[in-house]
Amino acid sequence: PGLQSPVMKLSYQCDPGWKFFRVVPAASQSREITGTPSGFGVWVYGDTRGSMAGEVSMLHTPAHVAWRPAVEELVLASKPHGVQGTVLRPGVVYGRRGGRVAAMFRDAREHGAVKLVGDGANHWSTIHADDLAELYLRVLAEPAAGELFVACGGSPQPVRKIALAVTRACGIEGNIEVVPLDQARATLGPMADCLVLDQRVGSTKATRYFGWSAHQPSIFDEIFSGSYLST
Repeated sequence: PGLQSPVMKLSYQCDPGWKFFRVVPAASQSREITGTPSGFGVWVYGDTRGSMAGEVSMLHTPAHVAWRPAVEELVLASKPHGVQGTVLRPGVVYGRRGGRVAAMFRDAREHGAVKLVGDGANHWSTIHADDLAELYLRVLAEPAAGELFVACGGSPQPVRKIALAVTRACGIEGNIEVVPLDQARATLGPMADCLVLDQRVGSTKATRYFGWSAHQPSIFDEIFSGSYLST
């Protein structure tokens, strides 16, 4: 099923082992974009090389999310056609027993060690699932047509520090298995390159527009006393 309006239709279809979507901006004009609709929004920035990135920062988009910029462009360009299109670029989502942190807990419980692609010196910019949900609700209630927002909370954190927190929470403190990038690519494909991106992303734009701010538990509070402790 797709989302339809007089001027735009977004349709998602799934074939075995492949997903694709088609975006039609107007009845007289069609444009097809293919790709795997997965990954976190901030991944479009690529490696931020130690600098903070925001809404207007240059993109160095990795292959895994190469589909996303063109879709964002179509959504943002839909305002003249009367479509209330807004783009959110979430950070690495955690909480509610999901996301990449859930994969770390699964490794810890099933293998006795957290698997880490690369040395973990890179940073992730994160957002709690409930904070992100609240921002989506505010966007729906007060549309900001043609605007783009970064959705991250707290400070960017080294991935190794996150992984070490998971090992401590699981009673296997310090047990980390480093997976070389080339080896990770064999099992994860191009997503492996996204997991080693050093990303420092943040913005106050959503606060200025909607009065929104992240207030849910930090990623470390969620690891030590949140949803991931329940099995």
